[in-house]
Amino acid sequence: LTGLNAFLESLAPGSSVSFIETYAVSPLDMQDGSILNTAEARGKDANGTEVSDTDEAIVLRSDLPPVLVVEKSADPGEIFIGEEVTYTITVTNLGPVDALNLTLSDPLPNWLEFVSAENGAFDAQTGVVLWTLPVLPNGASAFFRFTARANTNTPDGTVTENVAEARAENKPEPAFSNVAEVIIRNMADLVIIKSAPASIKPGQDILYELTVINKGPGEAMQV
Repeated sequence: LTGLNAFLESLAPGSSVSFIETYAVSPLDMQDGSILNTAEARGKDANGTEVSDTDEAIVLRSDLPPVLVVEKSADPGEIFIGEEVTYTITVTNLGPVDALNLTLSDPLPNWLEFVSAENGAFDAQTGVVLWTLPVLPNGASAFFRFTARANTNTPDGTVTENVAEARAENKPEPAFSNVAEVIIRNMADLVIIKSAPASIKPGQDILYELTVINKGPGEAMQV
C-alpha cells in the first residue's frame, strides 16, 4: 500500500529490523471507513528454501458511528396477574468503532409494575428502566435484564408491548429493539362445595351448606 520495497543482504537469527512508512489518506479511503494494509517478508534460508510471512494492519475512520443492534425477549411470554416476567435485552456493537457512554432505556409496559433491574435503575416519574455502560467495544455484546409484575386489575387477555432503545455518545441516533409482547391472564377459578347431613328423622328439615371458593388468580364477577 505504501510502496515500500526494501532489501536486506542478510538477517541474523534473533535479530530484527524496522521500517517506517507514511501513507497519504485519500477521499476514497475516508468513504470506505477503513484502510487495510498487508506487508510481506520473503527470503531464503541457508539451504536455499524460500521462507515468507505476512501481516496486516487495519486503521479505522475514528469519526464513524458504531452500528448497534438491540434484541429483546420476555420470559415467560404469558403470565397471570400477580406473576412476574423477566425481560432480557442484548446490545451488540457491530463496529467499526467502540460505542462510548452507552445508554439503554426501556419504558415499563402498561399493566406492569417494576420489581428489579440488574445493574440498572428505575425512574418512577417517567416509568423508564435505565442502564449506562462506559464503553461497548467493537464486536462485543452486553446483556441487560429487568423484572416486572402484572397488576392485579389487568383485564384478561391484555397484550403488553414495548421496545428498548440504545444510544451512545458517538451514535446519537437511537437503535431500537424488536417489540417484546407479554400476554396477561386474569381468570377466576370457581369451586363449589355442598354438604348435608348424612341422615335425618322423618319430619326434619334438611340443612344444606354451600361454599363457593374462587381459586383465582382473577376476581370473579356477577357470581
